[in-house]
Parts: sequence; structure tokens; C-alpha cells
Amino acid sequence: MRIRIRNRRQMWLFIAAVTIVSVFTTELTLLLVYLSVGDAAFGKENAFLTALVVPVLVAVPVCYMTARMALQLSNAHARLKELAHTDELTGLINRRSFFESAETLLDRAQDDGSILSLLVIDADYFKQLNDTYGHATGDAALQFITEQLNGSVRKSDLVCRLGGEEFAVLLPGLKEIEAAKLGIRILERISSRPMFWDDKIIEMSVSCGVADTHIGYDMTTLFKAADDALYAAKTSGRNRQVVFSKMEDARKATSSPSARTAAPS
Repeated sequence: MRIRIRNRRQMWLFIAAVTIVSVFTTELTLLLVYLSVGDAAFGKENAFLTALVVPVLVAVPVCYMTARMALQLSNAHARLKELAHTDELTGLINRRSFFESAETLLDRAQDDGSILSLLVIDADYFKQLNDTYGHATGDAALQFITEQLNGSVRKSDLVCRLGGEEFAVLLPGLKEIEAAKLGIRILERISSRPMFWDDKIIEMSVSCGVADTHIGYDMTTLFKAADDALYAAKTSGRNRQVVFSKMEDARKATSSPSARTAAPS
């Protein structure tokens, strides 16, 4: 039996039901005591015992109903809290929770003088996969990527589904070059392990952008850098990784006066 109170009318109905149960239980208990003992049950010698038995027998069903409702409310609250912070399909934290946690980690890293890196990862040709095999296969693909991510990162790392087919991994204590090595391992792990789904073998790949806090401890700036690197990876062929600092170095090289002088006309 589940107790669900959705409005004021149902609240008063619940109160009435509990009152009726209490009165009925009390009357029934007193009747049984009277039939068992007779008038002596209400005499001075048995008054204490009767006064003890009746409340106990009445309290049990009333407390059970109230406690059950409180438990249901507690479970519902916990479920709502989980849904507010978790992506239901993959079980990873969602975008909102990720950015909130990332800001805290960034502030702590800045105070400690430590560094963090960010990977932004996107499934390649995901729309084509959905169009070819259906959305159920697409959902399975996202779960497959999640499994590979969870199998690659440390417990201290923060893994998130940003939305759609895009994921993010925040890596406390790792410089960009170290994060890039992890990114390559993730790419190789996903591309080398085909997904088996509905009697089909589906090969998948992802692209990845990497940045670290050498550009600053602002999450918006860090995310944009990693996302720009991801876009470069996508446009340069997919199933690859681009590191943001190398993009910067390439831009500086091509925009410097010496580079422009050396460039062929």
C-alpha cells in the first residue's frame, strides 16, 4: 500500500482515515478487554494495565501509517535530489552539477597552487548512428562510452554527461600533457572495443579537446578552451585529440612577423 497525498482534500481524507482507524481500534480493544475480563478490567486493580494496553494497540497501526508516509516522502526527496544532479541514462552527474563541483575544485586548486585539466569529449557521427540503427542503439552507445570513461579515469576525477553525445572529464592534479595521454587512452579504448548491440557489431570513435588551468582558473574560460580544441579535432577528421596550448602555439607561429615573412607569396 502506497500513501500519496497530492492536495489538501487528500490530506484531510488521510487525517479522517487515521482518526477512524484510531477510534475503531480503541473501541475494539476495549470491547475485547471487557469480553475477556469483564467489569473487573475497569476496576482500580486493572486500570493501569488497561490504560497501558489500549494506547499501545491503538498506536501501532496509526504510527505504522504515519511512518510509512514519512518513509515514502524521504525516498521521493532522495530520488528528486538524485535526478537533479544525475543524468538518468548514463548515471553520470549532469551538466549543472558538474559545473558547480568544478567551480569548487578550481577554487581549491587556485588556493593550493595546483593545476587541473579538462577533457571535452564528443561521440563521432552520432546522428548517423541514430538514423541508421535507431535511438535505442544511440542510448546504448552513450552507455558504452560511459563505461569506457569510468574504466579509464581515477576516483578523484569528475566525469559528466554534458548533454546529447558530449561528455566532460575534470582531472585534478594533471597538467595538460598528462591529461592528453589519458585522452589518447580513452580514444584508443573506445575505438578498439566494438559495441555489441542487438546482434550487431558497432564500431565507435570519439574526438577530444584538452586544456588546463595555465589559461586561468575560470571554468567558463577553461571549458571554452577545451571545447575549441574539440571543435578543431572534429574539423580535422574526428577520432583524434587536439590540445589547446598547441593550437595557441600554432596560431602564434602563423601570426608572428617572422612567420609572415617566411611564408611563400
